[in-house]
Formats: sequence, C-alpha cells, structure tokens
Amino acid sequence: MSHDTSSQAKACGDLLLSETRKCNVGANLSIAYSTAGSPQARQAILLVHGYPQTSYSMRYLLSGFAQAGYYAVAADYRGAGGSSMTASGYDKMTMGDDLNSLMVDRLARKEYIVLGHDIGSMVATALTLKHRSNVKALVMMECPQPGTNAYQLSIKDPEFTFQYTFHFFFHNSKDLPELLTAGKEGLYIQHFYDRLAHKPYFLTSSDREYYTHAFARAGRMQAGFEVYRAFQKDDQDIKENIASLGKADVPFLATGGEHSVFTQHIQSMAEELSNDVTYKSISDSRHWVPEENPKELITTVVDFLKSKSLGA
Repeated sequence: MSHDTSSQAKACGDLLLSETRKCNVGANLSIAYSTAGSPQARQAILLVHGYPQTSYSMRYLLSGFAQAGYYAVAADYRGAGGSSMTASGYDKMTMGDDLNSLMVDRLARKEYIVLGHDIGSMVATALTLKHRSNVKALVMMECPQPGTNAYQLSIKDPEFTFQYTFHFFFHNSKDLPELLTAGKEGLYIQHFYDRLAHKPYFLTSSDREYYTHAFARAGRMQAGFEVYRAFQKDDQDIKENIASLGKADVPFLATGGEHSVFTQHIQSMAEELSNDVTYKSISDSRHWVPEENPKELITTVVDFLKSKSLGA
C-alpha cells in the first residue's frame, strides 16, 4: 500500500501542521487526513468528524491537542471530504477498520486515543469495541449510539423523532434524499447547523461555503446518506460485540454540549458499553461542540486523559 507524500508540511509556531495527505488503507480505498504535533509525541489522538461535515470541523482540536503535546490526526471517514467513496462499507465497524488501519498500519501507532463527534462518535465507538487492544481511551459525544437503549429512544420517542432525528428516516429512503437535495446541497446541510446550534454564528460564511462545496461534489451526498442506511447493521453489530466480548475496559469520556438533548443520555449510553465511564458536559455549546467551544472541550479531554495516565 502506497503513502502519498506529495503534500508539504508547514510550520505553525512550534507545531508541525500537515497539509491534507492521503494513504491507501485497502483495495481501492484511500483516506484523507491531516496531522499536527510531533509524530514522536508520547500519545496520539485520532479525531473523527460527524455529518454533514468533514475533518475540517476538527481544525481547532487538531491544533489544540498538538499544543497540549499530543500527536493529533484528523481524518475524513469513508465517503467524506477527500476520502474515497465506495458502493458499500458504510457500517461503522468497517469504517472503524479503515481508520484503525490508518493509525496502526500507515502511521505506526499501535495504540492511540480516539475522539468522535456525531456520526464520528459512532465510528469511533465501533472502532474501540472491535479494536480494544489498540484504543487507549475513547471520547464520545453528540450521537445516539446504535446498539444502546438511548438509540432505541432516539428512533421511537416523538421528543427525538419529531425534532432531532427525523433525518434518520429520511436518509434511509432509497433514492429520494438524493433527488430532493440535488442542486440544493448547501440549503440542506446548513439547516443542520442552524437547527442544532447554540451559537448561530459559530460558522463563518467561509466555513459554510467550505462545507457546501464538500457536499456538492458528485456522489458526496449519497455517500453521506449511506452512512445512515447502515444504522440497522450498526445496531446489530454493537449488540453482538457486547454479547460476545462484554463491556469494554477502555476508559470512555462521555461528553457533549450542555444545551444538547443528546447529552442528557450520553452517560447512561456509555455505561452500556464500558466499565470505565467519566461524564462531563461542555458549557456554552449545543451540538457542534468542536466548533462552538473547542477550548473547553480540549481542556476537558486533556484533564480526563491525565486522570487515566494518558497525559502527553
């Protein structure tokens, strides 16, 4: 498998921030990623974005964790940003395999920390449960995790379905989401940002243009919908993993925006999956925590990691 070394790294203060790179992690599959900090740092942390976003959403965390002494890696998951689109493989166990291969096989990090937001939290959780010997700690936030009671609540309770998770069902419709959003990608994805934000101004016009361009490219909306179409398999896979292996002993930090409905259930959800759960919400934020209040999120995560002897 080849590594694309054509991009150049640039200095930013005393940090090393890479331009976006790509590497192959399987047949006909490449993953785009950026890094910050020293590759020789004691600890590495993988940052996994949500929907409708790309690794660009982790820009503040990437530099922030590097400043805290970590080697930070922000990746576009399968189908998003600069990573390959595929016809299948959008179940979260497979998407987690992609990113574990990036960290272990390509970046030579046999053990690492993983942080996921929104859909990225589902990917990070599946990765953690399947690759328990590789993941030192998990930070999960802002998603109803398939395979848990909270997920069942999110797809059955009208409090969730009418206001927060109606798109779970819409995205599962065959072809219809693609037809209705064609040419209107920006309008569609921006309603997510507005509907779930605590700070209406958390994205600049340039940020919104960046995301619109990312999803207006051919096939990118469909790839995003396929992530949701795998939820039933995800639910089954997580339940089978826990039934077979039991709850993980990997430390979990369950977090999220203090104004987010998902944060109300994140602790109990994590306790269904791990024997070692810490909970703390992030103030002055709702769903888009990595962009609404990255400073407090970084501090909270670093404090948690230090408490687990995973300081930089």
